[in-house]
Parts: sequence; structure tokens; C-alpha cells
Amino acid sequence: MTRQAWTAVGGAVAVMVAVVVIIVLAAVPLPDFPPVAPGQFDASLAYVTESNCIRVADLADAEVRELHCVSDRDWIDNVVWTESGIEVGVEGFQSTITVLDPDTGDVIETRNRDGAYPGDWLNQEQNLWVDVPSDGTVVIRDETNQVLVTLEGPELYGVDAVVGASDGQMVALVDSSERLAVFDRNVGQPYLVDTDARPYPPPSWQP
Repeated sequence: MTRQAWTAVGGAVAVMVAVVVIIVLAAVPLPDFPPVAPGQFDASLAYVTESNCIRVADLADAEVRELHCVSDRDWIDNVVWTESGIEVGVEGFQSTITVLDPDTGDVIETRNRDGAYPGDWLNQEQNLWVDVPSDGTVVIRDETNQVLVTLEGPELYGVDAVVGASDGQMVALVDSSERLAVFDRNVGQPYLVDTDARPYPPPSWQP
């Protein structure tokens, strides 16, 4: 067989290998998150969507409500659920903090930001850790290094945000497929809340 023939065969084999790799990777599913059922959890949280809106998930009723949206010229970079309402930090044409009524979405107050963060943003429980090995396995651990949940996904799968509730039990995560899920630390099975969630700013639990 000539050198040109061997080169052609080698090229064909390389293409076949690449196709097989793509098929194998595509065949690896995302982790399965069953939908949240009414009455399964008694908690609520606020989060930001890719369309630059604030949504509230009432887990007790398994309902999601769109509360408030901002202009495409602006960017929501913080959201904190406080006793006085849901505080939203916005950067863009103006730098403001807007306080929303969590039930109606009405604007309670808008003030200039002056470099401040909404509510108690810096003190939200962030002491959870995400290990992402190269094989697509994601491990979420608590502050004691205890494994809370292990997720198996495609090679490039990851969890980009994880926030614990103040009750010490509930955890919210946003994965690389923009899915928002929640789980109880004692159970370790995430349940799907929404398929349109931004990891930053991370979700905020109702106090």
C-alpha cells in the first residue's frame, strides 16, 4: 500500500474515532433532577434568570413567579432576600439598590448604591464547596468536608453556584445547564425548580 493510501486510511480512522468520542460524550446524560412536588419542601428562594429578571420559587406550592425585570442596559449583580423585602443590586445606566415586595413584585424603595451591597449579601451562607474532576463528576461538600451530594454528568458538566439556607438543611444549586435545583442535606437528592437560572448572582433563600 502506498504512503498516500496509508495516509488516507489513517485520516479515515481519525475521523471515525472523533465521531465515536462525540457520540459517547453526547450519550452521557445530565444528572436527573426530578421536579419539586407540592408540599415536599417548606421554603422559598429568589434568583435571577438569563433574561435579567427576578423570580421567586415557592417550594411549598411548587410554583415559580416572575417578580421583576430590569432593562437590557442594566445588569443584576446581587440579590438578597431580607426581612424588609428582596433587595436587588443593579449596575448599568444607574447604580441602584431596589427593594421588592416578595409577594407582588412592587417596588418598595429604590436608592443610589454608593458602593454598598444589598442586605446582608456578604454574610449569606457560602461555606459549601464544589469539587469538579475532569470526568464530569461533581461533588458538593459542607464546611466539614462531608459529601452532601455527588452528581454524574458529561465531561464538561459543572455546578456554578451553591448556597445553603439559614436553617442549615436546604441547599440550592445552579448547574452549567442553567438548571436551578434544591436538596435537603439529609437526603442528598436534588429536585428541579427551574431551567432558566443564572449562577451569578447566586440564589437567595427567604430568611
